[in-house]
Amino acid sequence: FILDDIAIITDLEKLTVVKQWNGSAFDDFTHNLSSPLYAKYCRVNNERAIFGNVTSGTATPHVILASALSDDNTLTIANRPSSSLSAADPFYIPTPDLKPINGLEKAFGQFLISTNKGRLHVLSGSDATDFALESFYDGSALAGDEAMANIGNDLILGLPNRIETLSGTLNYGDVENDDVSRWIKPLIENVTSWTIAYDRTTQKIFCFPADQTNLWVLHKSVMNAESKLSPWSKWVTAHSLGFQPTCVMTMIDPVTNLESVFMGGSAGQIYKIDGTGGMDGGTADIAMNRRSMLYRLPAAKIFDYTGSVIYRKQYAEDLTITYERGGITTDDETVTVPLSAASPAIAVYNGSSYYNGTGSGAAYYNSGFEGRLTKRDYSLPGLADFIQIKTETSGSVDIEIHELQLNFRAA
Repeated sequence: FILDDIAIITDLEKLTVVKQWNGSAFDDFTHNLSSPLYAKYCRVNNERAIFGNVTSGTATPHVILASALSDDNTLTIANRPSSSLSAADPFYIPTPDLKPINGLEKAFGQFLISTNKGRLHVLSGSDATDFALESFYDGSALAGDEAMANIGNDLILGLPNRIETLSGTLNYGDVENDDVSRWIKPLIENVTSWTIAYDRTTQKIFCFPADQTNLWVLHKSVMNAESKLSPWSKWVTAHSLGFQPTCVMTMIDPVTNLESVFMGGSAGQIYKIDGTGGMDGGTADIAMNRRSMLYRLPAAKIFDYTGSVIYRKQYAEDLTITYERGGITTDDETVTVPLSAASPAIAVYNGSSYYNGTGSGAAYYNSGFEGRLTKRDYSLPGLADFIQIKTETSGSVDIEIHELQLNFRAA
């Protein structure tokens, strides 16, 4: 809350009273209520601190408390919005469906309140005399305490066994356009709760399923309704946390001053998801796997497959390409493509020589080739009616594969 220069801290489990941090002291939040204040959520909107799913003497998970205008310490559990109040007074409002609040978020110029197994509601009105909660999206039923996130131009909603966008629902209704998880549908059909966070720096939406030891990452830059390319990637980890954090939050990194997503461990650890260093869990190379859509091949008996890999960066790793074939016969055919450094194989200035590779002057003579695209060709025979292509590589440095080309010719 900028006016008082404090951070207001709530507990999703409501085991600890609302706290405040002023940069040097961590104290109970100051308020005028007679009983201790517990709340799952707090957001600042139009100069008011708004608390959701609160307890102050009596448990009222279906109630929001809004502070007085420009005064976060003044609250009320007695006054609902009415003409008898002044415009700046504090107020409380129960949810129309009387279900527990499980999220507060701002999007499309609206302040939205979600209820558990209920719907999205919008806070309407202009001041304490006429504020009200109205139904906004009847089919939301968010799954989880942190299952929605503003991603700049849209709102991501984590629902049972799917992820939706609010703009898709508003523009098209409850149809396929709003279900951005349709590419991974069979893999999340049993997910009952989500935790979602958005990294504006990398434009990645991190979706943590409550009952899976993996992380689903939605790449906003690939979210195009016209594209057939899946915007999703599945991350698994060798780290003991297993992508089952106690909390997830988008914060400013004090080192870079950029927004990043951090997650907490059960023993008080704080981890940055896109941190520095190239090892997973500090021990293992990071592995990248990608599988294509299913291709149906023309009627023929035997094919000669040719292709190429286009990539960028100076690193030496192997890319394993597996043709998963189905139809009359079912088998796999694998080829390994070495992705070597992009500079030409000059005897003096390349490989393990002094001025490149492991030499002390590697950066000086190698930087001119660092940003260039490099192409590697490959070929293999095959027999199939249908194929999927799986790519696999691992390493401790950045991997940037731009294109995988495929050609085939009937024998």
